[in-house]
Amino acid sequence: MMKYFKSIAAVVLAISLVISCGKNSDKEMSEMGDNMKEQVDGQAGNMQAQFVSGVEKEINDMEDGMDEVKTEIDKKTGAEKTSLQEEWNKIKTQKQEIESMIAKVKNGEVENWSQMKTDIQDQWASLQNSYKNIRAKLNLS
Repeated sequence: MMKYFKSIAAVVLAISLVISCGKNSDKEMSEMGDNMKEQVDGQAGNMQAQFVSGVEKEINDMEDGMDEVKTEIDKKTGAEKTSLQEEWNKIKTQKQEIESMIAKVKNGEVENWSQMKTDIQDQWASLQNSYKNIRAKLNLS
């Protein structure tokens, strides 16, 4: 009888350990999931910050030559000046749109980061192309 009682006690103890570990495991798993989410969010935030920083640097580099472009446009006359000025205004608008998108990223106003990143990349490529073209028309290197 005592042997039977010890067996039952061992089974009860084992079951309670499994239940206890199961409860702790759920909690631990939940905590691990939360920690992983924080790490992923942190890494995503770092990737966004690096991307934004890179685009801002490229815009700043572009801005270094923008005064030169404007000066050359101002030297032109007639239809050529009008055409170049319209093109220049479009470039400035493109730049402002990119800066606005970057501000949204910085302010955490972006729900779909992947789409925003693609939009910024597309706008940036278009801006670079337009800027390169106007510089070529003005014979600027």
